[in-house]
Amino acid sequence: MLKKLKAAVHMNMHALDFVYRIKYNRQNRQLLNLQNQCSKIDIFDSDEIIETNKRIHMFLKDDNSIVNFIRTFSESLHYGHLRSIFEYGDISLKNAISFPTIEHGCFLTPRIYKDIYGSVAAMGSYRKDVLRKAYPETPIFMLGPYIHYAKPYYDDVKLAYLKEKYGKTLMIFPQHTIETAINANYDMQGFVRGILSNIAPGFNTVAACLFWRDFDTELYDILRANGIEVLSAGYRWDYNFIRRLKTIIALADRVISNSIGSHLGYCAFYDKPFKYIDSSIQISEKGIPPLNENERREINMLGNAFSKELTIQEQRYACEPYWGFGEIKSKDEIKEISNLCKAISRMSRGSYLRYNTAAHNLLKSGLGNMQYNLLHRATAH
Repeated sequence: MLKKLKAAVHMNMHALDFVYRIKYNRQNRQLLNLQNQCSKIDIFDSDEIIETNKRIHMFLKDDNSIVNFIRTFSESLHYGHLRSIFEYGDISLKNAISFPTIEHGCFLTPRIYKDIYGSVAAMGSYRKDVLRKAYPETPIFMLGPYIHYAKPYYDDVKLAYLKEKYGKTLMIFPQHTIETAINANYDMQGFVRGILSNIAPGFNTVAACLFWRDFDTELYDILRANGIEVLSAGYRWDYNFIRRLKTIIALADRVISNSIGSHLGYCAFYDKPFKYIDSSIQISEKGIPPLNENERREINMLGNAFSKELTIQEQRYACEPYWGFGEIKSKDEIKEISNLCKAISRMSRGSYLRYNTAAHNLLKSGLGNMQYNLLHRATAH
């Protein structure tokens, strides 16, 4: 009987979230306090990042990964995506439980890392197709680049001042340390010196956007020793992360990176010339199988393309399927997606087992044009 009750709770979004809020109340409150501190850190405040890192140890798990918020919508809380989208659509955060799950970045391989319940968001058609094969009946809403919905971290006056102060800026996005990585090895010194010798001449400023954990590595010391301005977008649970990243990209006139990730498509979206440098990086992670040959081929396709001097139009074309530049939603559409998912939640009484059926029944219920089009696309094959 107890086993059946637990199973029923696990398959109901409202019941499960209630249990999470009670069971993990202390952990969530501690992280909320840390989040509020982290979200006040300025883009240029390296010293504060270093000091904050000293307090992070209490939030590390045995596998060296970070303790996260535990709610049914925890995945959506990463990097400030949910808050930015809700601010854009003028939606209350009380509706977070029913909004489509927002995966924390752009996935470039046909791999699904977590089970999906309810509805889910995707940036572009590539990810939607991957999810559709695994979840044939699940509503999948394409939203385009999440960074579009974020407000800039600085206002126009401050941004103009910084653009004038730093002049023509070369921005580096180095391969960042992964929280569960055993190592991320490459010739950091050679990577930096190659950029300074071959690409930096002609720029007034060279800056690097570092992941928070890399402030404790050799890479930080190398960048500083070479006079490179070090910036950071912040932390995983930091709701200003995506806002800072948007502003960091805005400061750049050209971008160099030795990694392929969400930042690539975001730079292409904002028409920033991007060049990839292959540093033969070796990364191993605990508990996560290495990429297979097909998955590596997918990533290498983008790496090979961006190792060349592409025009802005060519960059955007290469990124479109993954980041979905043409899938951006208006404020009204974001609000209606929230309303649709609330309606599905009510019809299914929060049951994940009845969720997809409720979504298809709602589609037949005489919706207005905007709601019908949104839900029809989300459920279409």
